[in-house]
Formats: sequence, C-alpha cells, structure tokens
Amino acid sequence: MALLAIEDPVETSNVPKTIGDAKTAFTSAYGRPVSGVQQGFVNEMLSSMALTVSSPAYKPNRVFYLGFQSLCKTFLEGSSSESEQQAITTSLCTACGLDPGRLAAEAAAFEEFATGKSEQEILASEDLKAIAEAAGRFKYSYPLGAGLFALMPMAGLEVNDEVIERWCTELQLPTKKLQKDWAFFVDASEKLVEVRQMIMEMSAAAKRKEAQKLKEEADVAAKEADEAEAAAATAGES
Repeated sequence: MALLAIEDPVETSNVPKTIGDAKTAFTSAYGRPVSGVQQGFVNEMLSSMALTVSSPAYKPNRVFYLGFQSLCKTFLEGSSSESEQQAITTSLCTACGLDPGRLAAEAAAFEEFATGKSEQEILASEDLKAIAEAAGRFKYSYPLGAGLFALMPMAGLEVNDEVIERWCTELQLPTKKLQKDWAFFVDASEKLVEVRQMIMEMSAAAKRKEAQKLKEEADVAAKEADEAEAAAATAGES
C-alpha cells in the first residue's frame, strides 16, 4: 500500500465482495433513502467501484481517487445540501472499503501536483507510470477514467477522442472504453444540468404560487378591514 508515495493506506479491510454487499454497506452507512436525483449516480458508483476494488488486478492509484472525487463533485454539487453531499461521498467510500479522509487527502495532493504541469510531465508521473508499466493489466474503471478526464484540462488539453486515444496508447488502456465513458460522462452531465434547471423552475413556480396566495389573502384581509372600518364609522354616526 506504500505504492506511489501514499503514506497512509486508503484501502481498508472492509472491501465488498459483491455489488450487493456494497449497496448494503452504503445503506447502513448513509442511514436513509437517497433522493431520486442522486439514486442513479449512487447506483452507478457502487457498481463500478465494487467491481474494481474487489478485483485481484486492482492497485491503489491517485488517478482513481481523483476521479472519484471529481465525479462526486460533478454529480452531487447543486442537487443537495453540502452536508448531504459529504454524507453520500463518505458513505460511498465506506461501502467500497475506502477511507474517505485519506482518499480526499490523496486526491487533493495529486491535483495540487498536476495543476499547471505539462502533458508529458503528468504522463511521466509515478501515478500514471504505474498504469503504463502494468502493460494492459491495470484494472480500468469509470472513476479511473474520470481521473484522467480531470487531469487533461490541468495540462491545458481539451478532452476529446484524439487526446483520449493518445493517452490510452501511452498508458496501455482500452481506448474505446475510455471514449465511451467520456461520452457517457458528457451526456450524464448535460442531463443533470437539465434536471437542475427543471428543479429550479419548479421551485420558482412554487414560490410564485405561494406569493400569489399570500397576496390574495392579504387583499381579502385588507378588504375585510376596510369593511369593518366603514361599518364602525357608520355605527358611530348613528
């Protein structure tokens, strides 16, 4: 576990054997139902990560940690409170046998290292060299791919099929799989934006409806007050 200068192991002894085990562990850690907006993301992450960390080919790598953090930030931010985002992220880690605090620290350290580096400097880093040196036997996963997608812009690159193919050749990773995951990521991100927009519009409509209701109630109350005042004035004149 000391691979890649990772001082404290991120992986724990509670690695799930199956996707079902991971889902059970997540439910236990989170302690309540996940909202509909987040459920699809949680299921996708649990499935992908459980299959990865339980594989004999899995090796600790900060690209994977960075990808996990990037995915959680992208798909949880804006759809819930900050405390709920953190609770889901922590529960996903716990369910997949990963220490959430150490994972976050390693991901942040790697992001700090990679920011502003050139493409060749990033590809030559120990973290990416470990992937290349596995000679095609490194366990690929969606979070690992997301880590690469997060690294490319740090090197001033636009993520596209050409860049993905170049990196996959260098790292000996499956090009088609990475390109497919990028297309999935883009599509899911766009759909999330649409869902968030719809939620904002529904919230705004509900607030307008509530404001209209309050205005109507205020108008009725004002009318009743005017009528009562007029009645009192008439009674006084009598």
